[in-house]
Amino acid sequence: MSKFVSFRTAVVNRHSGMLLSSDSKEMERAIDYLEGKNKQFAHFPSIQYDTMEKLAGRETPKAKGVQLPYGTEEDTDFPVAFYIPFHENVVQLQRLLYIIHRPQNIYCVHVDDKLSSKDFEAVYRIANCYKNVFLTSRREIMVYGSVTEIRAELNCMEDLVNSGHRWKYLIHFTAKSFPLMTNSELVEALKSHKGKNIFHSNWPEEHIQFKRRHILLCRSGHYVRNTCVFSVRDLATLTQRRELVANKFDIAYDPIVYMCMEQWITNKTRGNHLQGTKKSLRLH
Repeated sequence: MSKFVSFRTAVVNRHSGMLLSSDSKEMERAIDYLEGKNKQFAHFPSIQYDTMEKLAGRETPKAKGVQLPYGTEEDTDFPVAFYIPFHENVVQLQRLLYIIHRPQNIYCVHVDDKLSSKDFEAVYRIANCYKNVFLTSRREIMVYGSVTEIRAELNCMEDLVNSGHRWKYLIHFTAKSFPLMTNSELVEALKSHKGKNIFHSNWPEEHIQFKRRHILLCRSGHYVRNTCVFSVRDLATLTQRRELVANKFDIAYDPIVYMCMEQWITNKTRGNHLQGTKKSLRLH
């Protein structure tokens, strides 16, 4: 545990920039570390997760919430709904919510009904730390590629419609995904569609094309259900992509790539926020 924490601190605080730019020596060090662990890592709890559990135990657990304190008026005026299906790794879900959460948005999490009561309780505690994150009212026993996936999404959609929250768009965002756009960039992209649905009728063909492009990106060589699980080798490519999200990541397989992506999107969000502040000052 101490070695993991020590390596995490070194990578994120001092070496993430070198990894993101594919520095050969730093990349070799990271790959050696992963291969030494055989890319099998325990689901270590994080500091934020411990904090959230404490928050959830308070009398008014939703009073504060946890989020990155960066946003613009444009973001606030354009709330987005997120549907997040979840089936494993509570810590990764917690870390994802920490990155994507904004107070103006709303988030519905569907927890696979196969999950243990202990894991369900952990997800409930995390959701209970936010005013605008909730678990769907009806759960499904999820079977990959079956109608249960559609039913789970419809359950969340119904809950979101009935929530009273005036959201503009619904985004399907799996717990194994990671954002490649900041919230401000997401809002800008959605606004360009002027209220039109982005789900196209020729989805199967587009899905196949995406898979082909996706395979070309996968430098890790590790797949789950024909989907690449990204590794630190994919960092340079991931940060150059212009899609909304990248799927998929697994901190039990490669925690380093996830840490670096967290650092990258946080820096990007902070940079967008500072640019927006300067622009606002010039307008006045």
